[in-house]
Amino acid sequence: MTLSKRTQHVLFAYGLHALVILFGILGPIAPSTNRLTLTHSMADEFMQWDSQWFVYIAKYGYLIPAHAQQAFAITGNVVPFSPAYRAAAFFPGLPTIIRLMSPIGALVLVEVLFFCALWLMYGLVEHERPALKSIAVILFAVNPCAIYFSALYTETFSLFGILLIMYGLRQPRARRSYLLSLVGVMLATSMHDLGVFCIAFALRFIRLRLWWRAVGYVAAAGVVPLIYELYLLMTVHTPFAIFAAEDTWARSWQAPFVNVLESFVRYPLTLNTLVVTLMMILVIVHIVRCFKADGRWRVTHEEQVVESLESGLWMAGILLLSACAYITGYPLKSVLRFLCILWPAFVPGFLLNRSAIARMQGVCALMLAFGCTAAYGAALFCHGWFFQ
Repeated sequence: MTLSKRTQHVLFAYGLHALVILFGILGPIAPSTNRLTLTHSMADEFMQWDSQWFVYIAKYGYLIPAHAQQAFAITGNVVPFSPAYRAAAFFPGLPTIIRLMSPIGALVLVEVLFFCALWLMYGLVEHERPALKSIAVILFAVNPCAIYFSALYTETFSLFGILLIMYGLRQPRARRSYLLSLVGVMLATSMHDLGVFCIAFALRFIRLRLWWRAVGYVAAAGVVPLIYELYLLMTVHTPFAIFAAEDTWARSWQAPFVNVLESFVRYPLTLNTLVVTLMMILVIVHIVRCFKADGRWRVTHEEQVVESLESGLWMAGILLLSACAYITGYPLKSVLRFLCILWPAFVPGFLLNRSAIARMQGVCALMLAFGCTAAYGAALFCHGWFFQ
């Protein structure tokens, strides 16, 4: 049986992704004393840092007993936890999957969904920017945060949910497509608090005067967070458990881009600073493209989603959050994780108007920069060192 061209290209991109991760696993880096052994198998390569929280929440719930908290001391966490519900900062989607499938089963699902995400991504780009469809999935497959999309983290699930939303919005009047968007937004909002920004896609229904569909979409976005909030209220007796838990992670908020400026001016220049800055530039370029292509209130092309007002607003919200996040001593710590989910930024539309040679040079430069950074990041992660 002959594979379709789309499947061939996606398999190639996924193969490059796997190769980058393999380089990371085999990288000549000494294991960190913080390296976790959650399953005592090869799967532990992909279960480091925050993976521990997801696995322990799945096992114990959000009130992790004192004796189990000692296992977190290896990664620098202060125990006993204060507040005791510190785990509430992590949304319930991934712990639920781990509970149902085991950590290794959930890790297999991560790989399957990442391949499916690349397949959906290819279709979306092919519809709007056919000349860039292969380039986009390859760049994303080897993006600097590639390891997060193969690790026991929420990124792959969030990405898959966002792609389902966007795929569904290509035909917003069709019932099946609408249901696809509902499934996507419920998945995205169950995995990470960044899922709240997916509310921006409800604007497509409002612009098309599909009022009830807009209401249904917003309601679907709130289902899992509401259930989670009620659960926390019953178990830890405070509606502000999430905020109190997140406050323990030492993140504060500054004016936009202060974190970038201070990283260049006050601290030694790092690879993370350069990569985050590049990613922010790519995101800004795509946001501008979105507003130029679909800046009017009236929807002119209903099937245009990648370069749409809704996509631009969704990306702008997460960019603003990324630009305001601030951790004293390391202003850009973890910011790259916020940005890596913004997959449309990896569609290099700015190269379309250049000559074939210039376009190829630009793509090769991005692939080389992303691939090398991704391999290095994967090596750090798999050996138990902090990714950034």
